[in-house]
Amino acid sequence: MEFLQSIFGMSNWIQMISLASGIVYMTLQVLQKKWMWYFGMLTSGTALIVSLVNFSDGVWAPLWAQVGLNAYFFTMDIIGIFSWRRISRENPNHNITMKKLKRKSVLKYGIGIMLAGPLFCVIFSLTNDPNPVAEGISFALSITAQVMLARMHVEQWFMWMAADIIAIIIFAGEGAWGMVALYYAYMVSAFFGIYYWRQHGTLIE
Repeated sequence: MEFLQSIFGMSNWIQMISLASGIVYMTLQVLQKKWMWYFGMLTSGTALIVSLVNFSDGVWAPLWAQVGLNAYFFTMDIIGIFSWRRISRENPNHNITMKKLKRKSVLKYGIGIMLAGPLFCVIFSLTNDPNPVAEGISFALSITAQVMLARMHVEQWFMWMAADIIAIIIFAGEGAWGMVALYYAYMVSAFFGIYYWRQHGTLIE
């Protein structure tokens, strides 16, 4: 426990690293550049540490949804690095591509969120997570957004914005202002991502 408290004492510095790398990551994600994966690993790794060593009123209170979410993102970043060669072969000019979101997919995503959201809320309520409901909803939205990102739906940016707003509220409640700034930067990047993809992207079926 003393080790975790010592890491918690360095939380502000770790948050600054996460913030800086996160801004670079989101910029590269908007532009669909391969280096996004490396900065994504740094951002997810540091955010995972901040979430894991969180203390509330002197009591260890990890933000378990953020821990799980960033562990998932970290894993996906590793997979993304190795899958980039295939993507580069299929799209040698690195043009931004978007896939049309069909009504059937909208229904699937909606049902998925309505089922997963309450489930995650219940799961996190069984832990010492200080914000199980907000964390559960944020987790469901972020997982959905990640799936939509993998399928190149421009609508994924709206999902990210919703998840970012909740994350801002969560970290603000814990006084983790570096993480608040990071998710605010994410939200701004999402706005830019919608504009940039629609202006420069190619829509495919």
